[in-house]
Amino acid sequence: MTEPQGALRSIAWREIFPWLLLVDVFRLAKSLKMLLLGSMGVALTAAGWWALAWLFSGAPDEEIPQEWLRAYRSCPWSEGRGAGVVEARAGSPPAQGRGQPAASPEASGGLPGRPAPERGAPLTVPQIDLELGTWDAMLLGEYSPVDAAAAPPRIGVYPITPTIGPWFELMGPFRQMLSAAGGYRRVTWVGFAFLLSCGLWVVAVWALVGGAMTRLAAVYLGREEKVGLRAALRFAAKKWWSFLGAPLLPLLGVFFASLPLLLAGMLMRGGVGLLITALAWPLALVLGLFMAVLLLALLFGWPLMWPAISAENGDSFEALNNCYAYVYRRPLEYLGYVLVATLLGILGWAVVWGVAEAVVHLTNWSASWASGGARMDDIRSAVAGSQSFRGAAGVGAWLLRVWEGFVRLAALGFVYSYFWSSVTGMYLLLRLREDGRELDEVFVEQSEPPRPLPPLVPDEAGVPTVLHEQPAPQVQASSPPGPAAEEMETPTGAAIGPEPAPAPAEHAAADAPAHTAAVPPHVADTSAPAADAPTGAPPQEGRGGQQQAAE
Repeated sequence: MTEPQGALRSIAWREIFPWLLLVDVFRLAKSLKMLLLGSMGVALTAAGWWALAWLFSGAPDEEIPQEWLRAYRSCPWSEGRGAGVVEARAGSPPAQGRGQPAASPEASGGLPGRPAPERGAPLTVPQIDLELGTWDAMLLGEYSPVDAAAAPPRIGVYPITPTIGPWFELMGPFRQMLSAAGGYRRVTWVGFAFLLSCGLWVVAVWALVGGAMTRLAAVYLGREEKVGLRAALRFAAKKWWSFLGAPLLPLLGVFFASLPLLLAGMLMRGGVGLLITALAWPLALVLGLFMAVLLLALLFGWPLMWPAISAENGDSFEALNNCYAYVYRRPLEYLGYVLVATLLGILGWAVVWGVAEAVVHLTNWSASWASGGARMDDIRSAVAGSQSFRGAAGVGAWLLRVWEGFVRLAALGFVYSYFWSSVTGMYLLLRLREDGRELDEVFVEQSEPPRPLPPLVPDEAGVPTVLHEQPAPQVQASSPPGPAAEEMETPTGAAIGPEPAPAPAEHAAADAPAHTAAVPPHVADTSAPAADAPTGAPPQEGRGGQQQAAE
């Protein structure tokens, strides 16, 4: 007879297919904490790059800082580039309205190019088109793939995918330093110092912001728990040097490996030196191989260093070791996880991008019913900077640009929150496959040491129960006995007081005849003490006395 089997209640799909962990990334990336951290990282990075470009642009014949300064002369996310509302660009002629003559700024409320709408005239709904742009512009910014390495990174431009876009933009300064397309022959020492400063700035910013985001993601994806924003920032600040040093250690190794090659380059200026360098060129190639190994793993695996520190509470060396191990030992699995995260990210980014641009579009569309389509076109041109504006209308157009920029900045915050959340999930999956460690093995800070479990003791039935501590019995101090002691009552109600003191000797002697007279003679003879007995000695009975008492 077969035993009945229980009904199947649920299936642990996450244990069967661990890569489904990446599906939860979107839920985490759209949270308010992650959006705030992502937006803050984008704003700080762009502001720092602009400040460094302004400082280095004063040097003569320096093209690279000037290119960066032109790229960040305004907030990239407030221009809607890459995707969003198609607006008039700077330098384009103002739109003349449908056969109507141009009016003065006073007649149009401070905005040239359009007259004020007449009272009772039909309203025109503005034609605001939405476009995605080309794939290379969305993926790499507004540059072609050939010139992308040489051009300044546009961290505020909408990417097409929230995985490859941030990966490409965040390493922009180092990419421009090392790429041949960037023209390393024309990079002067000032330009090199500028690019190095930009690279250190982006690492320093995301060591704090990215560290907090990966901390939130590691606890949420691994342990399915939540961490507060302050706790995540506190953890990232405490491990800031580890986050900062992890990606810089391979670059430091490349620097020391390149020092002998710099000496070889100096020898190659002369004919004899060229011959000597050619003879030792195999050693130079070995150094080149060492640098290639360092940079190749760093190129593809640098995002994994952040979750390695956040999940393990390790240092820079541990993060570097895990990163290189997973990249070189699990390259195909790593690539598969990147593809899955990219596909899911495109779907999520399409939703977030659509919502952000719909907010801007519907707001302008609703306002155009009262302002008129022609006036809204002029306002949009002023917001885009293609028309001159002054006075109160200019301040209003600037404020519109700021508020819409906040909406697009929040959308960009999702891009970078998804990026750091997805790489954290990839790290946990690679660690599961390579080291066999469970997903929930994530370091958790303990505010206080855990309290031990109470002891278990078997009760009368033999069942283990918790041993509760019994309070110690309280011992009451008793008062010393004395004549003033309280009387106690007997069961019959008679009071028992203190025992009377023994009577003096003379009183006992005086009372003795009356007492003995009432006692029979034979009893008195047997109970009275002997005459020759010492005082205080107990009476002793002989055989005769015992026999007389028996009679």
